[in-house]
Amino acid sequence: MSTKWKCLITDADVLIHLHELGIWDALCTSTRVIVPATIVRREAQFYIDDLDDDDLGDRVEIDLVAQVASGTVEEISVTASEIARFRSEFDQEVNTDLHDGETEALTVMYLGKARDCRFCSADRTAIRALVLVGLGSEGVSLEQALRDVGLTRRSILPRYSEGRYQRIVKEASIERIQGVGLASDPFAPQK
Repeated sequence: MSTKWKCLITDADVLIHLHELGIWDALCTSTRVIVPATIVRREAQFYIDDLDDDDLGDRVEIDLVAQVASGTVEEISVTASEIARFRSEFDQEVNTDLHDGETEALTVMYLGKARDCRFCSADRTAIRALVLVGLGSEGVSLEQALRDVGLTRRSILPRYSEGRYQRIVKEASIERIQGVGLASDPFAPQK
């Protein structure tokens, strides 16, 4: 199936949910998947499989390092100064709410280090940040990403829906015009 984009950069929340659904491997064979180093090395280490109806669920390990080594997924990273440059775009509230892995993914997008890729997250602040820096068209909901690669046979949680994603994009677009969440007014004359 042909998509409008060539690869997907995933946030930890999406990656873990895809493992829970049992379709991570199918996604990785359907399209090029890039995962920020912070998520590979620190954030997406396991998920809880609660399908057996016991009280605690079973811890299932996620070995992204092995997937990177095998070429199943690509790992990408940015420098601390590149992250600082990206974070300088936002006010304290946005910066406080951005997690390390999504910040790395967003910095990759911001710097244009992954051309023709789409950033996939269900995190409101991450989606909002993408829109605030003028890259709203470079994001995609999990629901839409799965549809684009032909993996629509499973239902997903409402937080990953296209409708919710578009509502966040619309709200963030208004905030961008108003300068809400940004370090300074984007339309103010430069000094």
